[in-house]
Amino acid sequence: MLRKNLEQSAAQLLISVSKRSFLGRGVFRNYILRTLSFLRIDYIISRFRDVPFVFHLDNITEKKALVCNRYDKIEIDFLENHLKKRDNAIFVDVGANSGLYSIYLASKMNAGSRVLALEPNPRMCERISKNAQLLQLYKMAIDIDIAIEQCCVGLSFEEVYLDLSKGVGSANVVIAPTCNSIAVQSKPILDILRYRSISTIDAIKIDVGGFEDRVLMPLICRSPLLAPKVLVFEYVHSGNWEFDLIEKCISFGYNEILRTRSSCLMIRE
Repeated sequence: MLRKNLEQSAAQLLISVSKRSFLGRGVFRNYILRTLSFLRIDYIISRFRDVPFVFHLDNITEKKALVCNRYDKIEIDFLENHLKKRDNAIFVDVGANSGLYSIYLASKMNAGSRVLALEPNPRMCERISKNAQLLQLYKMAIDIDIAIEQCCVGLSFEEVYLDLSKGVGSANVVIAPTCNSIAVQSKPILDILRYRSISTIDAIKIDVGGFEDRVLMPLICRSPLLAPKVLVFEYVHSGNWEFDLIEKCISFGYNEILRTRSSCLMIRE
């Protein structure tokens, strides 16, 4: 017990130093992450910016956000600045991971707003749920509806497989089972939204390893009323796209605001 308490204290000190200095970036961040991995700790309760989270050390997304408040700052600020101006706003998070975007933005949205987190990994869904409960414990996002849909987004209802060989937070969908895969349900996004009684989307974030085009196009092409006003989607796996998603969005009236190292930020005026 004493060793565990000492390791928790050491981890909290490292995190505090990292967040209050340049050590949360670049090579220094990698050093701190490696140091944390040597500590026998499953999770740490800390804050990302000012929002409480349960951070697990087996997930690179959680580890990066744990030691650096600037993680995905441009993308998150872009979404926050749009959503907090809207009453009864709706944010859809496709590929929600442990809920960093969903939970943080839920804490910033106006009362009566809704967040829908779509995530196929049951372990990640459990983490999203626990983080949502933590918000309630801290009296944050009291009047925000946070819903979790455990599925991946596909073109039809079918069983696919989630390969976990790259880690719980870096899983990818495969058609055939592998020795490191679990079966998950795939659902069309329009059916998911219809089931959730969502008829408009203020903002959407999509991070699904190269299937962003197949998630977004049904909303833009087949259901104009559901076309999100603001888009944030990953383009680093654009080689898996069936067409140039960015150009397609522009053709449907979206303006490209910015590209970060991994994501494209767009808005429809």
